[in-house]
Amino acid sequence: MAYSTSDTHPSLTPPGYIDPKVKKELENQPFVIGKCPQMCPVSEIKMREREGLIHLLETDPSVFPEKRRREKLRCDPAKAVKCYQRSAAGLDLQNPNLLRPPLVLSQTVDYLLTKVVYDERLPWSERYSFIFDRLRAVKQDLIIQQPNALDCIRILEPMVRFYVVSAYWGTRNDNNGKQETVSADFSPVLNRKQLEECLKYLLSLYDEVGDFNCSSRSQMEAVYQLLYLGETEALLRGIVLPIEIMSQDVQHALKVSLAWYNKQYSTVIRNSKHLSLFLSMAFSLSLPRIRRHALDVMNTAYSSKNLHFPLEVLTCILNFQNAYEARLCCENYGVTVSENRVCFLKGNFAADKQEMDFNGVEYIDEALKRNKLCNLLMNNLDGANTTNICCDIDKLQLNEE
Repeated sequence: MAYSTSDTHPSLTPPGYIDPKVKKELENQPFVIGKCPQMCPVSEIKMREREGLIHLLETDPSVFPEKRRREKLRCDPAKAVKCYQRSAAGLDLQNPNLLRPPLVLSQTVDYLLTKVVYDERLPWSERYSFIFDRLRAVKQDLIIQQPNALDCIRILEPMVRFYVVSAYWGTRNDNNGKQETVSADFSPVLNRKQLEECLKYLLSLYDEVGDFNCSSRSQMEAVYQLLYLGETEALLRGIVLPIEIMSQDVQHALKVSLAWYNKQYSTVIRNSKHLSLFLSMAFSLSLPRIRRHALDVMNTAYSSKNLHFPLEVLTCILNFQNAYEARLCCENYGVTVSENRVCFLKGNFAADKQEMDFNGVEYIDEALKRNKLCNLLMNNLDGANTTNICCDIDKLQLNEE
């Protein structure tokens, strides 16, 4: 692996860092060049058909879920996608005939994020699980081959967007505050891990190509700022970016991150509303943490036995969907709410409680209704056909019957 990620604090490992031992080993080993012309090697197709491991999303559109319960599925070779495999004894991951070259990897990512996401035979949760696994295989092939930086960038950018969108839609609550998980298989931790690994890999590639124009670099640099709000390493990287990269997206993201660094919670929320749709989704992943810290500070600053804080104002300041959601969040941390009034009192804040589950942001959900999902993932929103992304995902994502 030609890049390093840390299991500890993410900002402690600069993007592009290569362990000296790994670097020396890689310099002495020529990289393999993939020769597989299909999204899935023929040998894997045969093996998975024999073992009954063909996924419904790899079959002809006329095949419906009921059939997979009765018999082994036959795949459509044009729809089969190589699955992720861990290193194991006897498994040759560097076999050129099993590795897809960069062009095929790029086509695979495009296929997954523009075609499979719309396959309504399965709910979003199962489509997510399938795409998540196949994208891991794409990254695996990419790392083994180490193609040129521009090819890697073209493949990794849509993957980062997929992980951000998936994190936003990962879990939702109903109007009663009940947790309603999209899928038992969805793991915010694993999704976040893949997002961070792909993003760090991207940043190291941007550093490698230098001044070469990468159209989505500004967006990815802004995502990095928003994922690591207030982190010193992230801020230092942001303020020294070349002027041509310093787009409005990056500037707004830096303002948000700097406001969080200075613990200016209301400024963080206010500046976040200037972010583009996709970046707003990335920022929203930090909202539970922001709200928790803000309530902790307000509980001390506005502590009083006689005075109260308006719940409506708190709802606006911390960008809750509604007053009910704000009330639930306050009560989760031991802050009393009575008749639309928040009763802050020192010593009442339950710092040991888990952060409230994320329930979306109203203005983001409204903006999603005006854009098409595949265009969001492929960064092609200009002039896109208007299709309700909430319908693309939300109308099917909870169909777990």
